[in-house]
Amino acid sequence: MPIKSRLISPDDGRDYHYHIGPQGEPILITQSHGSLAGTFATKTFTAANTYNLIAQKGDKGIVLTDMIVTTEKRTSGSVTLNMTDGVNTEVIYSGVCNDAPINLAIAFAGHWAGWRGTYLDIVVAAATVGSVSVGYYRSNRTYTLSRTQWVANK
Repeated sequence: MPIKSRLISPDDGRDYHYHIGPQGEPILITQSHGSLAGTFATKTFTAANTYNLIAQKGDKGIVLTDMIVTTEKRTSGSVTLNMTDGVNTEVIYSGVCNDAPINLAIAFAGHWAGWRGTYLDIVVAAATVGSVSVGYYRSNRTYTLSRTQWVANK
């Protein structure tokens, strides 16, 4: 026997999100923020260079949800994905495709978030041919750590 219940926000008294199922019953919708507000960026490359993958957007942070890196095998080739604010840089991924191509796909389960004002760059060496794609969403200043807080938490 079903139990009649409602989940209501304590802040404003509104019902949480639900969907009416095929039998006419309400089904509670639960999703991560990334699946609701996320987007993606992708960059294809054929030459050694530094490419901006996700531009800086004020004090907002970037939270990564997914990452795909693919390359062809290339002598002295490498791909590095950096999170940076223009002064401080953290390497998110670094791969060498000298002996074999890179084929990497990650769905992040943790909170892979940058600090305030970060952006993502790709550094490509030796005319490597490939692409990098990331899923992400932006966090506002209130929920994004300063660089000092971020370093203390890692």
